[in-house]
Amino acid sequence: MSVTSFLLKADRYVSSRCLLCMLFVAGLFLLLLTAGCEIEKTEPPQTGSVLISLKDTSDNPLSGARIRVDGRDTPRLTPATLTGLSVGTHSIGAYKPGFTVESVHADIVLDQVIPVSLTAIPSEEGAINLSGAPEGTVLIINNLPVGAVPTTPETPTIFERLGIGTFQVSAYLPGHATELPSQWTVRIASGNPVILMPLFAPVPVEPEIGSLAPPFELPCDWDSSLYRLQDYRGKVVLVTFFFCNCSACLEELPYIASIYKDPDYADRVQFLGVDFTDPYAAFAHFRAEHPALDITFPLLHDAQRAVYNAYNIVSCPANFFVDPTGRLRLITGAISEPLLRQTLDQLLETADSPTVNFVMQDTLIHYANGDSTYAFHGVLANLLAAERTMVIQVDPIQTPDTNRQFSVCTYNGCYPLRSGSFEIREYFPAMLRDTVFSIDIYNYVTDWSAGFPGSADSALWGDYTVQVTVFPADNAEEQTVYRLHLDDLNSVSIPMIRPRVAVKPRSSWLISN
Repeated sequence: MSVTSFLLKADRYVSSRCLLCMLFVAGLFLLLLTAGCEIEKTEPPQTGSVLISLKDTSDNPLSGARIRVDGRDTPRLTPATLTGLSVGTHSIGAYKPGFTVESVHADIVLDQVIPVSLTAIPSEEGAINLSGAPEGTVLIINNLPVGAVPTTPETPTIFERLGIGTFQVSAYLPGHATELPSQWTVRIASGNPVILMPLFAPVPVEPEIGSLAPPFELPCDWDSSLYRLQDYRGKVVLVTFFFCNCSACLEELPYIASIYKDPDYADRVQFLGVDFTDPYAAFAHFRAEHPALDITFPLLHDAQRAVYNAYNIVSCPANFFVDPTGRLRLITGAISEPLLRQTLDQLLETADSPTVNFVMQDTLIHYANGDSTYAFHGVLANLLAAERTMVIQVDPIQTPDTNRQFSVCTYNGCYPLRSGSFEIREYFPAMLRDTVFSIDIYNYVTDWSAGFPGSADSALWGDYTVQVTVFPADNAEEQTVYRLHLDDLNSVSIPMIRPRVAVKPRSSWLISN
């Protein structure tokens, strides 16, 4: 054997032995690295499905009712199959104008479809009057459009044959923002229509901050039913653009889906996913192929790329945040979980801002001949860009003795107040104009011959508590309450006949919220 051959064989031998040594060392390193560590396996969520149908009392099928799961509206309409429900017991219900639908409980079983049949009972009917709404205004109840102005030539803004109960109501006018309050919590009852006065502002429609989000109508992956962005006026909406093989989209979708299910945002936000790239067959299987994402919001298919073009999409993911008025407030690419929550919280806080400001000033008490006058001076500012009705309620929580009574006077006259609440309804002008008003409450002796507690020169005897509540007629939940408590002033000696003077009570506004 030549020296060269020997060296070549030796080199191959050494190389193979070195390779084996390297593999051994690498394996030993991995063994030490994982020693004592248990590899966590991510199990897909255990889910099942439910097939929901709705019938009337004559067993006739009814379609188009908004489905509710566990008390929360879903985007689905009856009849429909809901997939991805967690195993366990869920409350299933529906809403359809003119009917009452009792919820039922369904036990969801792993990988099975459970049929649920709901019954719609004709209910008493109510009505809503969109006072002053221009032609083309769409009334939306629980994210379901029920009609547009004009309804009839005789009553162009009155929507009749509505179911009774408490609902979320909003209005939409193409090319306009719905100014705050862009959504009302309304209790509809039989009798006189509920009067709402939606306010609209013309705003350009374009994918720019401060402009109106371009409206759209797209089919969903569940059953190809159509979903419209404009039906969610009054909510904060996230429109997220994605496609099946977008790795960055798959990174953010888990916490987008998780935040959407957060109870803190229930019935206040709506997420819509839009796929403009994949063929419908691939798009329709995306949810099923990624069960771990647990997506419960609608995924929409933009086959013609109309929404893609309207929003000027250049890359994915792309996220657009729409405030309750319909305006775009944030446009971003990939979004982090903290920024997503922060943006939602900020937009919701703005939506919850008051539309009326009511401040009570110092209270003056005037004495004359044993009678007392409480002069409530307030400043009321209507923060909406339209004239609206304000309701002022005065409630004598603790009334005087039987030989005294209250009388309430405003600029429209005086009214006796013997018991219960006194209510005033007045129109107030538009925003940026404060209206100063006063409510004078007279506490006077009804029968001098019968006498009254204390001495004749005491203007007050005992403690009196009066509560003043102000709220706009179009949103009774937005209340400003002041409570005045007057301490026992018996120790203050005031001559029975004397010029009228102003004396401050020993305790003024104790409660102000």
